Amino acid sequence: MSVSLKQVQKIMRWSAVARNITSIPIAFGGVGLVVMLIAVAMGGVAGNPVAVGPYTFSSAALNPWSARLYVLLMLLAGGALVMAALLLIRAVFTDLARGNIFCEANVRRIRNLGWLTIAGGIGCWLIPVADAAYFLLTGHDDLTFRDESTLFTGLAQIVSGGFYLLLSWIMAVGLGVREDAEELQREAELVI
Repeated sequence: MSVSLKQVQKIMRWSAVARNITSIPIAFGGVGLVVMLIAVAMGGVAGNPVAVGPYTFSSAALNPWSARLYVLLMLLAGGALVMAALLLIRAVFTDLARGNIFCEANVRRIRNLGWLTIAGGIGCWLIPVADAAYFLLTGHDDLTFRDESTLFTGLAQIVSGGFYLLLSWIMAVGLGVREDAEELQREAELVI
């Protein structure tokens, strides 16, 4: 199958649009994460419940600094995971917009995105357990569980991460085939 110049230009054009669209959640996510971190560091909003993952508890639970630090670390870990994934996606679109469709950097980025997605899925399973253990051990009995879909969300993320790893492997094979074909073409040109 031959790839025409029009198809490559179309990929480049739409990848530039996708790169710009991806910049929006990166910006809003960064600002939102900073606002949440400030709110938690200040002890939450008085009278309003605080939600961490699938658990909801009163703002009084954030009175000790140890609780604030715990919640800040959990928010930072989750926020860093999401921001890293968004930056990897934006970098892939940036390379595609430049016309670098099959390149080693995109293979590496998609592989890293797969591992980040798998880590997020495992985090969906582990963080609720860690939250419950921490807040129950520190004596906050007013903890309520508000979301039961973490099992399926985590499983979906792990499966998606597996597909990203498969995609990166397929891209690596395609890249190797292209490099072999280019080398054969250079050798053929030298012979002629």
